[in-house]
Amino acid sequence: MTTNRSGIPILLFLLLASTGAGCVVKTHKVKEFERPKSAQTASLQDLIHRLNSEAETISSFQAKVRFDLRSGSIASGELKNYHEIKGFLLYRSPDHLRMIGQIPSFGLNALDMVSNGREFRVSFAPYRKFIIGSALDHPHSKKPLENLRPEHILEALRPATISEANDRHLIFQEEASEGRDNYYVIYEVVHSESGSIALRRKIWIDRFDLRVARQQLYSEGGVLESDAHYTQYSRWGDAWYPGGIDLFRPGEDYGLAIRVEEMKFNLPLDDSKFELARPESYELIEVGKKTTNP
Repeated sequence: MTTNRSGIPILLFLLLASTGAGCVVKTHKVKEFERPKSAQTASLQDLIHRLNSEAETISSFQAKVRFDLRSGSIASGELKNYHEIKGFLLYRSPDHLRMIGQIPSFGLNALDMVSNGREFRVSFAPYRKFIIGSALDHPHSKKPLENLRPEHILEALRPATISEANDRHLIFQEEASEGRDNYYVIYEVVHSESGSIALRRKIWIDRFDLRVARQQLYSEGGVLESDAHYTQYSRWGDAWYPGGIDLFRPGEDYGLAIRVEEMKFNLPLDDSKFELARPESYELIEVGKKTTNP
């Protein structure tokens, strides 16, 4: 390469000269809304303690909500959306849940679903169907809405506490970022007697406020079973709770968006709040059994 007397390559000299003229390097001032959000620092043990403490402060709640329910997928070739269904959620620790969705303008219960941890019951008014099944079994139906289970909702509403790590239950974390957001991701992994390792849960913690932003649950083989996103946290009395919960169940082909309008915690809710009788004219569907008509 040809050089000048000072030993600087001619090409490099020209590059430096053009840089001084502002032809190569341009400065872009990054705006505030483009910068990464501030990120807090916390250890894995600090995060586990915080999550478990917040979960243990809530023994029950009653909420006025709005639902957006969708079933089907692009892959299945059919999509159905039920927008702006108003309703209520009732929860009592550890496994009692009631979810009521009302028909707009009429105040009638289009969907009524209860579970006591052993059995679930679902009443679908638009289809005049009444579904009963074991809360422990999850047979798959070709009709997405018949796959709706209180346990699915409960897992999203109240993420389980994180148990202590041992030889068969491993816990670790990593840092991740998406756009402006920074996260701690907590992994829960189980180690079977056969020696295999399986992912069971991922919890995404937003480092801006150290609150749960996402929970992913996995079944055997690392298959994504449940994906819930949490947004718009607000303080309701003595506890913080997300104002928006978006749940997707890929295996059952349905999604549920919940928007909280009112929330009351730690109310006395007796067993009568979680009872649901079958209307006489409704078709009875016992999950795992043949369909029978009244």
